[in-house]
Amino acid sequence: MQRIIYIALFSLALVVSSCFGGDEETVNNPYAALRHFSLDNMICYDTIKVDNVSDSVVKIIVPGEYYPFVINQKTKQVYNSKPLPYNTDVSKVSATAQNDGVLYVYNDTLDNFEYFSSSDSLDYRAPKRLLVVSLDAEYKQEYTLTVNVYDKDPEGISWSKGAAAAVALPLCAIEKSGSIYLFGKHNSGEALLSTAALDAPADWSAPQTISGLPESALLECVLLFGDSFYVAADGALYSSQDGAEWDAVSTECAVSELLFASENELWAISGDSVSYTLNATDFVQVQPVADNFPVNNISSAVYPLRTNPYISRYILVGYPGESKVPAVWSKLSNENGWVSYSDGANEAFACPSFENMSVIYYNARLYAFGGAANHNGNSVAPFSAFYVSSDNGLTWITDGVKAKLPDELLGATAPYATVVDSNNYIWIIQGGDQPCVWRGILNRYEYEANNLQ
Repeated sequence: MQRIIYIALFSLALVVSSCFGGDEETVNNPYAALRHFSLDNMICYDTIKVDNVSDSVVKIIVPGEYYPFVINQKTKQVYNSKPLPYNTDVSKVSATAQNDGVLYVYNDTLDNFEYFSSSDSLDYRAPKRLLVVSLDAEYKQEYTLTVNVYDKDPEGISWSKGAAAAVALPLCAIEKSGSIYLFGKHNSGEALLSTAALDAPADWSAPQTISGLPESALLECVLLFGDSFYVAADGALYSSQDGAEWDAVSTECAVSELLFASENELWAISGDSVSYTLNATDFVQVQPVADNFPVNNISSAVYPLRTNPYISRYILVGYPGESKVPAVWSKLSNENGWVSYSDGANEAFACPSFENMSVIYYNARLYAFGGAANHNGNSVAPFSAFYVSSDNGLTWITDGVKAKLPDELLGATAPYATVVDSNNYIWIIQGGDQPCVWRGILNRYEYEANNLQ
């Protein structure tokens, strides 16, 4: 019986070989189709810190079953939608396939198709041509197999340096309607606005003079609520549609400072209370401003809970009064009051006391950075590292964080503003004597946007 099968396959191979060079039309047929493809276990190399000092390369087994392949029978594309880890070796990997008919793989060296065997190790660093031929050699279908592997560490950030915005003192950056609005001041103190489209980050508009605002307006605390910008000045609230022309808003109470805006609520400090409004007019006082509540250099974040996307978490990080110890406060969207998560005092994993601190929500984590800082009695150089929190601001770490700030920013003391846009780019807009704009994106986000089929 084994001899008969061998002869049949040999004869089929001759028939198929004679058909490969023909120009006949390929026909979709259930008896000549690839049904399943999977890679066997692979090896990945990673670099880790040993005792937080030296680097060590470790070998990791990558189970192929964790990275299933998609077979598009219409386009004849075969690929893994979840890329293999960075530094995975796919130069010599065996694979398993299920198919109707007989499966062949193209040999680039011999310039011919060969019988595909699960016991053979192949090089998948470049796309492979697969051919399935029906048992009677009447039908055939060719597929293109692509093994997606991260070409950069997916948790790292790639940065690009762009043209400077013509604002000497950047104070606040906000995305609206596909553009970045940069609020700042000229060296003379004149309030200015400049904009750049997300798809043209190097083309900044000429600075416009901001009108309708007192000189005391807290431009570093401009918020977008609904379709309008808001800022506080001298106890009054001001709004603008375009960011350049502002008008006072009639409110029932004084507003000394804005805190942050969610989709439905604008939060502020009015009088001695933390308050919110649903319409930018009527404020509801929630609780007194505690001694350790952040009122200076405030950063905020709003993001859905992993366990319930219908509930959001609100985060405030900043300095209470004259204190230089960061305080973290939080509440859920379905809760009434705010609670203190951490005041940073005497905690080994507290957020450093950055000058001009920025905290952003990115990659499902909080990232803190800024100017010179003190952390556990040690000096931290400006823009030396991201401090990352995965527990809503309770603890902040740098060990194991692969996301890095641009090397050229290390030690920078110039004023800056930052924002994360809807395309997952981080913008760091630097002023001073050498102004420039840095845009960075997590390698995983960039890969998913550009490389996956």
